[in-house]
Amino acid sequence: MALGAYHHLKYSCTQPCTPDAQTQSISRARPPAWQTLFLLLASIPILLSQPVRRVGPIAGAVTDTSLTLLWMGPPTDTYQIRYATLGNPLQTQWVVADTWGVARITLTGFPPRSHVFYQIFFRDTLWVQDTVRTFPPDGTPTYVRLAFGSCLALHDSAFLQLITTRFRPDLFVFLGDWTYPDNRFGALPDSSFFADSPALIRQVYEYRYWFPLPPDSGKTYRHFLRKIPIAYIWDDHDYIATDATNRWAIHYNYQQETATPIPIPLHVQRQALWGYQHFFPHYPMPIDTCIYQKISIGPVDLFLLDTRACRTSTHLAFYQDTLTGLWQFQEPPFHTLLGSEQRARFFQDLLTSSAPWKIIASSIVFAPRIHNLILSALNWQVLLGDSAYLLALGMADSWGGYPSETQLFLDFLTQANIQNVIMVTGDIHTGVMDTAQYAPIPELVASPLGQFPSSLGTLADSLGVPLWSLGQGITFPDDSSSNFGWIEVFGNDSLRMCLFTVRGIEIACWTMRNQLTPATTKPNLQTPQSSCQILYSSHSGTPLLICPTPTHYELWTIEGKRITTGNCTGWCPLATPPHAPPHSGIYLLHLPNTSQWMKIVAPH
Repeated sequence: MALGAYHHLKYSCTQPCTPDAQTQSISRARPPAWQTLFLLLASIPILLSQPVRRVGPIAGAVTDTSLTLLWMGPPTDTYQIRYATLGNPLQTQWVVADTWGVARITLTGFPPRSHVFYQIFFRDTLWVQDTVRTFPPDGTPTYVRLAFGSCLALHDSAFLQLITTRFRPDLFVFLGDWTYPDNRFGALPDSSFFADSPALIRQVYEYRYWFPLPPDSGKTYRHFLRKIPIAYIWDDHDYIATDATNRWAIHYNYQQETATPIPIPLHVQRQALWGYQHFFPHYPMPIDTCIYQKISIGPVDLFLLDTRACRTSTHLAFYQDTLTGLWQFQEPPFHTLLGSEQRARFFQDLLTSSAPWKIIASSIVFAPRIHNLILSALNWQVLLGDSAYLLALGMADSWGGYPSETQLFLDFLTQANIQNVIMVTGDIHTGVMDTAQYAPIPELVASPLGQFPSSLGTLADSLGVPLWSLGQGITFPDDSSSNFGWIEVFGNDSLRMCLFTVRGIEIACWTMRNQLTPATTKPNLQTPQSSCQILYSSHSGTPLLICPTPTHYELWTIEGKRITTGNCTGWCPLATPPHAPPHSGIYLLHLPNTSQWMKIVAPH
């Protein structure tokens, strides 16, 4: 993440950069079988040179009736696991580690909100034991506790003890930069990407589950992973490298104040995705090229967005004017933060969600007004030179660097009347929140866990473009830069979001009441009269069709000629022909199954 850093980018475009390899799609997240076998054989010397230890387990993919345990050790080892809930006899299963030393087991059939006691034996010797609690039933108006954190570089166990004993959340969500593996296992340009080697990817997860803190702290950390259910989305440093996207990373040289775009080979991204799938107990991932996931916990639907693997690079939205030599911001047509496939699935899941509360987890900060800061920074180039451009480039590594897609998302929430949406973000090394004072939806920024503080909020305030309404400027001795986010959901009534220091000192809290009343409930899109809706992006004017169920449609000209047909489920952009005689730019959309006709106005 480059927010607030001053760098110099050694490349230029005399016009908006072309998509180049950015738009190449990845058909599958996993490498072909022959490639996996080859990489495994090639990595054997690296594996053999490293000490093999048993690490974990980590509790993940928890639901109201099941949970997954994953641990790592020597390949092909056999383990016995015994487990039970209160008042029930122990059950036994056997698990054999795979060739990477990964042992994974999903335990099912538990009552909601039950404490599952488990023991893991190796060679008839008890290795580890602990207890994990399942979620409350999906859709029930019950009490839910969630914790969030990012940018992990802890140096003591105070926070871990606090979370494990006092707060005990139903789920802890890591929002990215979990132990910074790009700095430890492969920092450009001195060495290759760590994701270039499957053996290094394995070491990343092994290190993450071991995390060699001081002896007592390390023990507490591992106890935390075994007991508290974990969900995880990556950011740039734990995905591939600094400011990494689907095809680019940025290497910064702070001494020379340079920043160089580095292409990411396709196999590196595929292996990063494979590593996440193989070494972390994740929830179902419906998109092959992203780690997008949806989690249901009582009255909450939690959406985990992948803002790295499917996005185009921020630097492609900047170009250098040939007359003035100044850098300008102009989004190319293909510029995207989420990617079309992830965005469509995310919007569809939002549209069909019946949960009263919708919490969106993003590894990068939301705050749409950052886009105003980007444009302001570019206006300073006459006075500050390249420093102003580099500041703008760094701030663009946020939702503010993708204003079209941000507006598309906000338009969707408005037009579909989706209420009670909260954005939880990380990355920028500061703990702040906005109560929908400066953005259309509230935001909780939970970052960092033991890292240096950022000055972005202070900079924004000084320039008269405040981004957050609570938490900014509040400091505490010894842990002013370390915090975590905390959300309590009180059934269908209200939601309270807070920031705490890693010592448990309250920084700020805010309560949000349920906005869903009989007069403002989301319209029933299942009825034939309103089975689908049309809305337009206020930024680009693109017509978009929203259909909650699979729907066949036909597009006609105003003159009565059918020009295209298609099928839509969820959120579908509608491609219209260019405006040329005899076309007027007005089209008719026909839904044959419901005999519904709608007028479409194409953008100029």
